[in-house]
Amino acid sequence: MSRSHTTRWSALAAVVLLTLAASAALAQNQRGGATTTTATPPDTSQASLEVALEGAFTMPAGDLAASFDHTERGFSAGPGYTLGLRVRWYAGSAVVISPSFQFTKFGEHEDYDAAGERFHIATSAARYGLDVFYQAPGPFHSWRPFLGAGVELSQNRYKETYDVDDSFYDAATTVAGPRVHAGVRRGNFEFSLSLRWSRFSTPRFFPTDEDTRYSWDAAQFTVGYVLPRF
Repeated sequence: MSRSHTTRWSALAAVVLLTLAASAALAQNQRGGATTTTATPPDTSQASLEVALEGAFTMPAGDLAASFDHTERGFSAGPGYTLGLRVRWYAGSAVVISPSFQFTKFGEHEDYDAAGERFHIATSAARYGLDVFYQAPGPFHSWRPFLGAGVELSQNRYKETYDVDDSFYDAATTVAGPRVHAGVRRGNFEFSLSLRWSRFSTPRFFPTDEDTRYSWDAAQFTVGYVLPRF
């Protein structure tokens, strides 16, 4: 059977990351060339809140990335993008408690059934998470590394759509899983790598009378912009 991965989600993810990276470089250059004195940022030793906007390039793993044609549980998902919103509460100078929401859209897969009808497989995940970070103290415009770990509640969705009549099958399941982060922050911009584990059983994704075990793990590179504190 002939099939090909669609790439428009990968291209969109690249555009998001390039735009954020270019904004970061421009902002840092402007600050570096300025001769006026900038205001001192709030002292993180006092409890304060931050809101961060996030865009990420996300790579699927496990059954999510495995071949739909050549494995029993594969979905042939391609690289995708993630958009998110994160809130941070500073519980001191270095410890941060952070709830977040992220939506991930993986690259679609195209295939043909036994009758030669073309269909598309779309996979996505809506994640509600809570993380604890350690962020190295330092000047606001210095490079400050951070590490984090947390848990997420992920609604994993599978959708199969036929071109001939636009009919579709749509199913989702919700599962909890762990995640870890490592990155660096400078000023209002941050860059991080994350690993997520999503293991679950469900009879919903393919016609079966029994639960089937899946792994929808993923890795992602995130660029974030932190809004001014309040």
